[in-house]
Amino acid sequence: MSFEEYLTSLQGKTVGVIGVGVSNRPLIEKLLERGIDVTARDKKENLGELGQALTAQGCKLRLGSGYLADLHENVIFRTPGLRPDVPELAAAVAGGSVITSEMEAFFAVCPCPILAVTGSDGKTTTTTIISKLLAAEGKIVHVGGNIGHPLLCDTPEIAPEDMAVLELSSFQLMTMQTSPHIAVTTNLAPNHLDVHKDYQEYVDAKANIFTHQSGSDIAVFNADNADTVKQAAKAVGEVRWFSRKQRVDNGVFCEDGVIYEAVGGSVTPIMETKDILLGITRDEYPSEQISTMLTALQMRGVTVDELLGFRDGILETGVPAVLDCDRYIDVVGTGGDRKNTFNISTTSCFVIAGAGYKVAKHGNYSATSTSGASNVIEQHGVKFTADLDKLNRSINECGIVYLHAQLFAKAMKFVGPIRKALQFPTCFNLLGPLVNPSQPKCQLLGVATLSQMKLYSEVYRRLGVDYAIVNSIDGYDEISLTGDFKVATNTYERIFSPSDLGMQKALPEELVAGATEKEAAEIFDAVLENRALPAQKNIVIANAAFGIQTFERGQKPIEECIDIARESIESGRALATFKKFREING
Repeated sequence: MSFEEYLTSLQGKTVGVIGVGVSNRPLIEKLLERGIDVTARDKKENLGELGQALTAQGCKLRLGSGYLADLHENVIFRTPGLRPDVPELAAAVAGGSVITSEMEAFFAVCPCPILAVTGSDGKTTTTTIISKLLAAEGKIVHVGGNIGHPLLCDTPEIAPEDMAVLELSSFQLMTMQTSPHIAVTTNLAPNHLDVHKDYQEYVDAKANIFTHQSGSDIAVFNADNADTVKQAAKAVGEVRWFSRKQRVDNGVFCEDGVIYEAVGGSVTPIMETKDILLGITRDEYPSEQISTMLTALQMRGVTVDELLGFRDGILETGVPAVLDCDRYIDVVGTGGDRKNTFNISTTSCFVIAGAGYKVAKHGNYSATSTSGASNVIEQHGVKFTADLDKLNRSINECGIVYLHAQLFAKAMKFVGPIRKALQFPTCFNLLGPLVNPSQPKCQLLGVATLSQMKLYSEVYRRLGVDYAIVNSIDGYDEISLTGDFKVATNTYERIFSPSDLGMQKALPEELVAGATEKEAAEIFDAVLENRALPAQKNIVIANAAFGIQTFERGQKPIEECIDIARESIESGRALATFKKFREING
């Protein structure tokens, strides 16, 4: 049936439309254009100018608390937010009314294949990615359902060779009697139980996305979710799987950083995770696709294999920094904790170097705070360089070298503006600490969450790096001394309190970088010159101390390492190190 035929079938009938929202408004106007008797019903007391416009076109309005009263129209379009079993709808059905919806009507008249996505999480991201992939292959794609715009009235412009990609909610699926040609279920977990009677009803509604398929259709399920696995047993069409945790016999899975396709017992590698980064550096992907990827990874979380794959891609496409030094440390935070602290990690690096340890500090401009490592270094007149002779002179003569990320990691240049525009931490916050072009064998890392601590512990274990990962329980990606903090190393995991280090608890306002890069730089100077607030000095000492302990492979107790860090500041050696660093790199 075409859309024109569908409209013709409504001629001479009364039509009720429940909900005068985005999805139903184009339908109401189209029906009125054809002279069809339409009653628009909405629980809002007043529709303002919209109501006046509809009334002028001949539409009857039933508004407010009694909007479902006398529900008797021949055909009634239900809004997805209204349960189909409310007494008024049940009475209308008993009286001979036909209940439908904009989405059900679209399925009936759509001239092209339909691919639909549902699930408890990730629907929008998955729908967007699929639509972008199809468009990249030259398809004309029409996106609708919960995203895009209502497609029913667009069907005259949809060609049979096009593709409709829909995001469908459980509310839309509850009454569906037709399923798409390709159905995707991302996952299932208790959701919308304030509307659904129970979880089983919610699951049953989701199942309608594949229940009415034919044997030639395709149903795609998450192999890592117990409830989607149960659903797959009921599928009529061909079942395909996706998984991040296990091999599948028909579908796609990820293993050791490689994405594979399995078909008929044959397994074919599609791409390595690092190939995504290679594609970014070759400018193969438009910014919207990169944004979609970063959003998707942020929503579902990046795996160890993916993180290592991205790391390999950045290092492979970047410029290596080969240092004439056997052992050195980097101190860095993931960023993205939104605490806007002063440059604690960078300051700690100069304290560690002042204590006689070698440091290869890797950093970048800030994406989410006042001042990143590169911002504060640049404020002091330092010129960033990738010249190996100069870099080696710096680490050998003053004990520290600074590696500005953008000079070494080509991929960062492509994603930097996108990261800034997204305004939330991405997997590149996680990658930053892993792509130091000198590839240090020991690292102190600050993370904002305990889940990140677990992720990095496995990453460092796989890389064979001596590490200490720190997280302040109140969400700082460094030792903040504002409360307890956790430390995970190659040899131990422990929760410390400031008093365990012989230090006072700090106030959050004592950590703030200020409003400008200049203000942040002034705090950096104050610490190295031993004139900072006691809390600022102690915070740097604490972070430097755990860095020193990491360098020493845990052989020195933390109390001794604190004394070493404190002496570096109070003796002036940390400041002297920084002055020498400026001299070499200015």
